Formats: sequence, structure tokens, C-alpha cells
Amino acid sequence: MKNLPNEFIVNMKELLKDEFEKFLAIYDNPYTKAIRVNTKKTTTEELQKLIPSLNDKIPFTQGFYINADDKLGNNPYHHAGLFYVQEPSAMQPALCTEIAEDAVVLDLCASPGGKSGQLAEQLSNKGLLVSNEIITARAKILKENMDRLGYSNVIVTSTTPQNLTRLGKMFDVILVDAPCSGEGLFRKEPNAINEWNSGINKMNNERQLELLELVTKLLKPNGKIIYSTCTFSKLENEEVVNKFLNKFDNFKLEKINDNLKPHSTYIENENLRRVLPHLNKGEGQFYACLKNTENAIIDNKNYTYLENLKASEKNIVNEFITKYTNLKNLNIKSYEGNILLPPEKEINTKGIFVLKYGINLGKIEKHRFIPNHNFFTSLGTNFKICINLTCETQITNYLKGEQIEVNDTTSNGYCAVCVNGYALGGGKIQNGKINNLYPKYLRLKQN
Repeated sequence: MKNLPNEFIVNMKELLKDEFEKFLAIYDNPYTKAIRVNTKKTTTEELQKLIPSLNDKIPFTQGFYINADDKLGNNPYHHAGLFYVQEPSAMQPALCTEIAEDAVVLDLCASPGGKSGQLAEQLSNKGLLVSNEIITARAKILKENMDRLGYSNVIVTSTTPQNLTRLGKMFDVILVDAPCSGEGLFRKEPNAINEWNSGINKMNNERQLELLELVTKLLKPNGKIIYSTCTFSKLENEEVVNKFLNKFDNFKLEKINDNLKPHSTYIENENLRRVLPHLNKGEGQFYACLKNTENAIIDNKNYTYLENLKASEKNIVNEFITKYTNLKNLNIKSYEGNILLPPEKEINTKGIFVLKYGINLGKIEKHRFIPNHNFFTSLGTNFKICINLTCETQITNYLKGEQIEVNDTTSNGYCAVCVNGYALGGGKIQNGKINNLYPKYLRLKQN
């Protein structure tokens, strides 16, 4: 049994009453772990063929429960962006309401990116996700995950919620996965127990309510706010929602999607959902959907300030694309020296620190186009030369950043390096050897 804080135990006894002993008993068991399939790149069935040990399907989404000691982070299909390791109860909030495929969506507190990935996968290329993380170091991790998963309809930003309000009321859906006391992490992350204190629930209650109030300045009429936490405290969950609804009478609770109800429960209201680890597979989650009932018309003229390429730059980029890929008629733009393929919906991010704006294709250096890793992770299967690694040693060596020898002695130039047809990254092949372009910061550590 973990050494749980005494006041936390008192709070949970009051919350769960007759269920408390069952809840307490789960701390003798390993935490629940899962992976979510990246549906932009593959399917549940295909991933199961590639990794036969996956057999315990998650019933409410495309994914699998796995053992707590399974180490899939270094699996090549993880590097290729086919799945995301994610705690299963954390997969529910992003699925709790219908989201139009062409919606403009904000994930306010997004790192490391599990819920952002789910939101991006519900959107078509006509939709847009702005994925924000205030702490820049964490935003870099978020950006790396969005790149690896290959999303083309995502902008990653790192700024304060207050600064985001310069965008105006432009979002159809906003996810506020609020900073919380993390009581649902006690099995998974023992440090969360040490960081818990008797005043943390009240402190978070005030901060969470401020965040909800703030995002009303970003939400369209008829838009929806998804509010979620990974804690059990009523102060941070039901009481935050109730205070918000009492203050903003133009909001109401939205009905939660029926398919999630067998995998969650509630205490006060059936649309204030909880995942409790002794009743459902997962560590702990609360979520609710708040609908703005206003019908006003907002004039959202939010013009992008991405730059068009100069004719000479366009020629350099198009020469590379024509020579090495099968891509045509790309709407290429420039942003702070980066050559981008932006989402179909562009927004003006002036004054906001941007780490990712659609797909980063690369840079022009000394009149040559140098492709970015993101070019390969998002569009790698469009390269004319795709080197498919089948030997486990070759795959490992590529992920370590080593030069790879292959049987192909006729191909030359930039290529996508793949495993079973899924791009891991890029390389430059010449005379049967691939000069490795896998980024240093992503490489497997040498033994």
C-alpha cells in the first residue's frame, strides 16, 4: 500500500463512502497503461498485425490496454508515429462530445500531447487545432510529439492563456485540461503523492475557475468548452463547473456521448463524468462539456501573416519537391526562415510564440533546400525513394543515427527511411549507403 496523505484519505472516504475500501485496495495493484492508435497513419487492425502482443482492445476508442511494464516507447512503430502511449482514462475527455471535422479547436494546456492528438485526428484537413503549452520546455516535447505523429492541421504555440485572447472568439471547441492536484497520478507517479498538500485543492479550484472564465473570450457563440482534470477532488471538479455555470448563465452542461458512459461514472450529475480506478480501467479522470448558448454572429477576420516565397526561393523548393517526391501543387509559405506547408485554415499568430505551424518542410541554406525531419514524418510515403528496413539491427542502428548499408546501389539522393512502409525519418542514399538524417535529439542512446 502506498503511503497516501492522511487528508487525501479523509477526503476520499467522504467522497466515495461505501466504495472507499474498494478504491483503497487498487493501490496494491499496478497502474493501468495503454496505447492509442494514430488513425491518421494506420488502423487498430493493422497495428495489431505489426505488434501481435496487442490483444486487449479499448472499447471506446481505437487503442489497446497494455501491461504496466511493457516498454513500447522505443518500438520502431512508436518512432514512426503509429501510436501514442497514453493513460486510458485520459483518452475520454477529447471524445466526450461531437466535434465537426472542419472545426477550429484549441487545446489550452496541451503538453505532452495525448489529448491534442485525439483532437487532431477528429479533424479533416479543413479543420485546425491550436495546441498550446505555457512552459516552453514542455511545448518543445509537445511539438516533437505532433511532428512524430505527422499531423498537418496543427499549430503548436507556447504562451499564456491571457496572450491567446488576442486571437478573439474564433474557436468552436476549447479543451481545458486544467492543472490540478494530480490525485489520479498517485499509482503511476509516486512524486505526485509528495507534491500533494492540504491546501492544494482549494488553490487549484481558484486557478481552474480563472482559466474557464478566460477561455470564454476565445469561444465562438454555440461553441463548447471541454473541462477535464486528472484528480478526484470535488473542489477541483464539480465545484469548479458549478461555480462557472452560476456565473455564466449563457452556458449549460452538454450531454456526454453515450458510448463513454459504461466506462465512467458520476456522483452529482450524469454529465459530470468521473473515471474511478476501482470501477473503470484507468487512473482517474473528471470531465464535463459546457455549451455556450449565445447565438451572436462574430466577425472573425483573423488574417495570417505567413509570407509568400520569393520567386527564387519557390524555384529552389519546387526543384527539390519535383526531384525527390510525387507531391504537386503545394501551398508553400515561409515563416521566420522555415518553409512551411500550413494548414488549410491559417490564423494570425503575431505576438504568439509558435513552435509548429502545419508541416515544417525545411530551410533554404546557401541556395539549397534542406529538408526538415517533419517533412519525412508527415509526407515520407510521398518520396520517390522509400528505403524499407526489415532487419531489426538495421532499424535500431538507424534510430541510433548510424550510417546504414542497404542492397540498393542504384538509387541516389534524399529518401524516406521506412519500417513496413511507415516512415521513420529521412536519409540521403548514395552507392548503397544511407547517410542518416534522424535528428540527434530523438536518437536511441548508444549502449
